Amino acid sequence: MKHIYSTLLLLLLLSVTTLAQAQITITESYFQDRIGVTETSTLFDLMDTSDLTAIINATGPNQTWDFSGFTVADTFSISETYIQLPADVPGSDLFPDSDFAIQLESDTVDALAGDSIAFYLFSSIKDGYFFSDGSISLGDADEDGVIDTLKITFSPPSKNNPVPLTFEDMWEDSTTTVLSIAGFELPATSADVNNSVVDGWGTLITPQGSFQALRIRTEFTEVSLVGGPDAFSHTDIEFVSAEGVLASVFIDADGSTFGSYSVSDFVMSGTPVEDEEGLPSQFQLSQNYPNPFNPSTTINYALPASSDVTLKVYTLTGQEVATLVNATQGVGQYEVQFDASNLSSGIYLYRLETASFTETRMMSLIK
Repeated sequence: MKHIYSTLLLLLLLSVTTLAQAQITITESYFQDRIGVTETSTLFDLMDTSDLTAIINATGPNQTWDFSGFTVADTFSISETYIQLPADVPGSDLFPDSDFAIQLESDTVDALAGDSIAFYLFSSIKDGYFFSDGSISLGDADEDGVIDTLKITFSPPSKNNPVPLTFEDMWEDSTTTVLSIAGFELPATSADVNNSVVDGWGTLITPQGSFQALRIRTEFTEVSLVGGPDAFSHTDIEFVSAEGVLASVFIDADGSTFGSYSVSDFVMSGTPVEDEEGLPSQFQLSQNYPNPFNPSTTINYALPASSDVTLKVYTLTGQEVATLVNATQGVGQYEVQFDASNLSSGIYLYRLETASFTETRMMSLIK
C-alpha cells in the first residue's frame, strides 16, 4: 500500500516545478498559487513492457528515455485539489504538523476504501525535505453500508524527496505504516526501508512530446513485523519533468516489469537556463497562458541558436489547424499570439520544431 501512496505523491508534488541544470525545485509558493485549484492528470498504463531494458539501464547525464513506442493498455485520471492548513479538512486535527492537504479523486483511490467519498493526503516541508505524514479516506471499506474512516499514518513521516531535487541526490526513508479504521488502531504489521538516488538526467520522450527530466531510482524493502523475518522488495524508477509529465517503471524481485506515464492538464514550463549575457542556453517551449483560454492565448519559446523554426497547432487527431511561425530566427526569447476564434472548444496540441529540437504541448480552448 505504501508504494501506491509514494507514486501518487510523486505525481502530485512534482507535477509543476522548475527545472534548470538537472535540478527540480519545489517551493511553498508553488502550493500558495494552487490553493483551491483542481488539477487533473491522465495516467497511461503500458501494455507490452518487454522492451523496457534500455530505459532501465540508462543512467547518468544526458540520457534519453523513450516511452513513445509502447502500446497503451489502459488509462485513468486522477484529480487533486490543494488545500492549505489549517482548514476544515477531515482528519486535519490528526496531522497538526502538516502544511498542506491534497484531496484526490480517481478510480484507483476509490478502490482503497470502497466507494470513497473523500481522500486527503497530508504533507509538510521541513528540514530540506518534502514529507508525507499520512492520509484520511472516507468510504465504505467493509461494504456494510456505513461510512468508515480509514486513517494511515507514516511513523516517522515518510521522506519523499529533498527540496530542491538535484542530480546525484541520495536519501533514505524508514517508516512504519499504521492503519486505523473507525477509530480503532490496528497493530503495525510491516515496516518499509527505502533508499533513493537521482541517478540520471536527460530527455523523457512520450507521445505528447519531449521533456527535460530527472531519473529517481528507489529500492523498496518491506519487512514483516509479525510471524518471522519475511521481507520482499522491488525497485521503482521514476522520471519527473518540469512540465507535469511523469513516467514510471516497476521492477519486481523476479525481474518482471511494467511501466506507465502521465500527463497533467495543467502543464507549466520550467524556466529556461540563461547564460551570463541573459540569452537562452537551451531550447524551450513554454506552456501557453492563459490556459484554458477563450479565444486567444500567448505562447513563448526560447532559441539558444539561430534556427529554422515552425510552430503549428493541431487537433488531438493530428489535423493541422494553424501555422503560427515558419521562419529562420536568431537567438532569443519569442512570444506568439494564437487566436482560436474560428475553432470549437476542445484540447489542442501546439508543436515547436527546429532541426535539432521538437516539443509538443497541450492547451484547452473553452468557449
